[in-house]
Amino acid sequence: MARTDITPPRFSTVMVLSVLLALPTVGDAYAAARKKKGFITGITRTDQLPTRELRDARKRMVTNRRLSYRQMQALADRGDSLAALLIAKQLYAKPQLSNDALHYFTIAASAGRSGAVKPLVALVRRSDPTDANRKRLAAAEAALQAHAARGDDAAFEGLISAYRAGTPFENSASKYAEFRAKAADGGNATAALEEAISLMSQDNAPTRKKDIEAYLLFAERSDDLKTQSVAGALRRKLAASDLSANQKPGGVDE
Repeated sequence: MARTDITPPRFSTVMVLSVLLALPTVGDAYAAARKKKGFITGITRTDQLPTRELRDARKRMVTNRRLSYRQMQALADRGDSLAALLIAKQLYAKPQLSNDALHYFTIAASAGRSGAVKPLVALVRRSDPTDANRKRLAAAEAALQAHAARGDDAAFEGLISAYRAGTPFENSASKYAEFRAKAADGGNATAALEEAISLMSQDNAPTRKKDIEAYLLFAERSDDLKTQSVAGALRRKLAASDLSANQKPGGVDE
């Protein structure tokens, strides 16, 4: 990569204070909160860095002073999620560097930074699942799973869309079934509708009629009008049918 000087975007006082070494109690609380949610702590204090050059670079970054791309990249490679987020935003605009952008957005997302989720999802959708890229995709998947577990809608939709499509993650079909069921039981309306459709397509559908009806009733309460409409139509079909083994329900697009 070319070594060019950059000026990081400005951040609010609250964001800066959350990572400043001068406020260790705030930094400790921030790190502890991320651990509870399954995130990786990474670098949260300047004194965690091994060299004076890196410590000085981080102080410049969190006080919004100029530093080189090389210095910021060195911080990101050490696990500083703020540096990783800043690097990733620059790489995102360059399609030829999308794999590197994926890597740095993953570092930021793995540390709990929700601002990295949407661009990470976009990069995952257009990623080529080559052998060389599998490790980075697995790390991105784990980061998105952590955000989805915290209730991030963008992370959930990105994962379930990828699992449904069967790419770029490995074993997507089995992951889709498991993820959809857990999300449906956890109260996600989209997943509840998809779980109901899946159950209605199975040979043992008659024995699961109450479960199917419960999922559809929940999906009908969704804020999304399409989800409401499809769930309502299927529930009416369910009420008028004995769900014979050979019967298949209509799809979401009906």
